[in-house]
Amino acid sequence: MTGSNGKRGRKSVLRSTILDAAIRVLSAQPTATLQEVAVEAGVGRATLYRYFPSREALIIALAETSLAETAAISEHLREHSQCPQDYFEALLAALLEQGEKYHYLSTDSSALNDSQINAAYAEQLERMHDLVRQLQQEGVLDSTLPSRWINQLLDGLIYSAWQYAQATGTSEGLTGLVLRSLYKGAGGPALS
Repeated sequence: MTGSNGKRGRKSVLRSTILDAAIRVLSAQPTATLQEVAVEAGVGRATLYRYFPSREALIIALAETSLAETAAISEHLREHSQCPQDYFEALLAALLEQGEKYHYLSTDSSALNDSQINAAYAEQLERMHDLVRQLQQEGVLDSTLPSRWINQLLDGLIYSAWQYAQATGTSEGLTGLVLRSLYKGAGGPALS
């Protein structure tokens, strides 16, 4: 039993090492090859293929990792925030930070075509939609705008922030830029 647990533990560490290497490589160069990921991970191509038999399998694993990290961060922030606006602003900052690691997933159809990934992502979007509606009720966001519109606006601002960070080489001040843009364009009476 002990040998089996040790082997399973080593496999888990190696899998994590490959995923971490993939994050570093793909966040810098989204079109990087699996060979480049293997080199960064310090493993042979055959080892990488044993864990991830295709680029699609690796991308899906990265999407699952991203969604799990985002859910854990969201839950932690929700539990430790004083009010919905504080939670929203902290969550936005965390999402922007996550984007630095996982922005390439938004353009890879492997993750977009996976039904489990889509279901988990839809669940996260619905939670954000609920938060937007709550912020509208509290007057933080304009209640005369459709909440789905605000969600789409927010999604576009987050994507624009990731693009801006890539173009300028800095992510400093992104949360403030997104919040200012959102609040100026869709802010409610509580922000006036």
